Amino acid sequence: TEEQLEKLEMLELEERVVCLGGAGTGKTVFAVEIARRLAADHDRVVLTCQNPVLASFLRSRLEDEKGVEVIPFAELDGLRRPAEVLIIDEAQDVLDSDGLATVDRAVEGGLQGGRWRIFLDPNAQAAFSKRYDPGVLAQLQQHGVTALLSVNCRNTSDVVMNIQLMTGADPGVATLGPGPGVDTDVYRSVTEAATLAEENLRALLNQGVTPSDISLLSPLSFEKSTFAHFPADLTDRIVILDPRTAKDWPLDELSFATIEDFKGFENRFLLISDLDDVTSGPQAVATFYVGMSRAR
Repeated sequence: TEEQLEKLEMLELEERVVCLGGAGTGKTVFAVEIARRLAADHDRVVLTCQNPVLASFLRSRLEDEKGVEVIPFAELDGLRRPAEVLIIDEAQDVLDSDGLATVDRAVEGGLQGGRWRIFLDPNAQAAFSKRYDPGVLAQLQQHGVTALLSVNCRNTSDVVMNIQLMTGADPGVATLGPGPGVDTDVYRSVTEAATLAEENLRALLNQGVTPSDISLLSPLSFEKSTFAHFPADLTDRIVILDPRTAKDWPLDELSFATIEDFKGFENRFLLISDLDDVTSGPQAVATFYVGMSRAR
């Protein structure tokens, strides 16, 4: 989009940039692209994020780029030497005083004089993180310029409208137009949930949807989720997204992931279950938002 081209120029030219945007506005795509461009200028770039599954995927996308190292945020303190440019994706997951101190050590010149690009969603996704401190974001913004992304390039207008109605969050202005819609089923037991989920999944497959285009999401691990109760002909086809399998994303078969591990990923069709109470508080609403906003 024109907005993205404008912000990409800012990300290239400015020394320190805080890039804010909702889910689907292209933050992870930007993080990868700016890593490529800066490494092409012979900068020694470190790209990091809190989610080790996402880090594995990003590493696979940048493995041919000399000068780019991709590591989970928890390993930043193990760098042999500070990065010339530090790029952080999904930074709301690590944005507290401890995280800020880690960033200060991980880049040449520190927070005030170093070169960094930090991408985050300070709205609904921030409530999903237990480490997000808006005061720390304000500190960051004092040291660099702020870029705002408002155009949603991932979700159809149906998904965006349902996210707004169900969570109150603003996922940006949808540009993809209408899609097949969002269906909601209410269940009263795990058995009923599994039956409904199976019906929905088989309906998609019978319509000719490719299994690799379908992801199953839950806030729970697979063994504790609705989908573990599928019959064997379905469970045998499910590949769990983890740091090992993320290198091969998109997978050739049905995929399962926890909502937390699926941050930074997307797929055409999602079946989301085990959201037993989506109105109990900010954490529940944020979980719902993060899951729904992964759908193309």
